[in-house]
Amino acid sequence: MLYEFLRGYTNHFRPFIEHCKSCTGAFLRGFFDGEGSSSRGYVTAYNGDLQLLRYVRLLLQKTFAIRSTGPHIRGPPPGGSIMIKGKFYRINRPRAHIYICRQDTTKFAETIGFSILRKQRNLAI
Repeated sequence: MLYEFLRGYTNHFRPFIEHCKSCTGAFLRGFFDGEGSSSRGYVTAYNGDLQLLRYVRLLLQKTFAIRSTGPHIRGPPPGGSIMIKGKFYRINRPRAHIYICRQDTTKFAETIGFSILRKQRNLAI
């Protein structure tokens, strides 16, 4: 099941993710723990799968009324390379991101939040 999800077959998992508000919150918390970052009160999530980012935006809006923007594509095109934390990585897909609107970061922190304490602390600053 995890393999199917990671390969992009999210439609199979939608009933489980959208089962209840608690399940949706747990999915979003896990997604933002892995793909998200927080700094000075801003929350951003990066991923190469545009469909997944659109789905995350839909869940944020529909379930928690949290506004976000994107997905915005930025960075070099596929086939190039990018440096992340001092290490070069080859780009296989366009790098896209979504932002949670500044006004809704408090709502995000209260309803979803991060499991990673460092990210949660950066959210409050």
